[in-house]
Amino acid sequence: MSIFVIGKNGLLGQSLKIHNGWNFLSHDEALSNPAWVLQASCVINCAFAPALRTGPYNETDDIDLTLARMISTEKCHYIMISSRAAYGLCETPDHGWRESDVPHPHSDYARNKLHIEQTLTSILGDRLTILRLATMFGHELNRPSFFGLALSGLKDKNTIALDMHPDVPRDFYAVWRFAEALGLIAADPKPGLYNLGSGHGTKCGDVARWLIAGYGQGNLTHTTDHKDPFFLNMDKTYAAWPTLPMTSPQQIRDDVINCGIWLKEQDQK
Repeated sequence: MSIFVIGKNGLLGQSLKIHNGWNFLSHDEALSNPAWVLQASCVINCAFAPALRTGPYNETDDIDLTLARMISTEKCHYIMISSRAAYGLCETPDHGWRESDVPHPHSDYARNKLHIEQTLTSILGDRLTILRLATMFGHELNRPSFFGLALSGLKDKNTIALDMHPDVPRDFYAVWRFAEALGLIAADPKPGLYNLGSGHGTKCGDVARWLIAGYGQGNLTHTTDHKDPFFLNMDKTYAAWPTLPMTSPQQIRDDVINCGIWLKEQDQK
């Protein structure tokens, strides 16, 4: 079984390099020389065009679509990395998004992810696994993400500035736990749509304070906007892969503190 990861240089692609027997390509390498397709039994795409994060859908920017067309005539499974954003905005913190919920995407990024999910389903059918991810985090200084901005603010200004109320809970999931999960999922891929996250909400303010604790110093500021609380219901995913490890609140805390300690170590280099 030959597993190919496309997008080897991004946060998610880098995390998957714990799997020594896998093959890793940048999206440019994958698209420019399709010979690898003949060797692939499973493709995991971690690459996504920046233009589709902030603008309307354009087929020429759709890396997933190009890859799906490349493998469409092969006996190869495809794992698409999607986002919980496809569900839309959640109004109540006690609602866990289920795969059966009707999506109401609220941004170009979310609409594009949903459109790509639907397009790939029409091309690949039961050779497609879609993973809607929670808020991923890791050692991601300067990345335009919740954690990237928090780490950068802590390093540059000694402050984490939240654009939501600290009590807003969200589903946070460390990239090293994602990598462990993908090892199990890619070894036994199942068709369909699945959530992938911790399966419970953690207050954003707690996450910020744990980062500060790991870093050893820092301040926290915030707005008063109680926006977009969410977590992902993991029942369907655990049913499909029963050996998938669950993530406890204590593990999330430890993972976040680890990121703060890592940031401190970068300062000392």
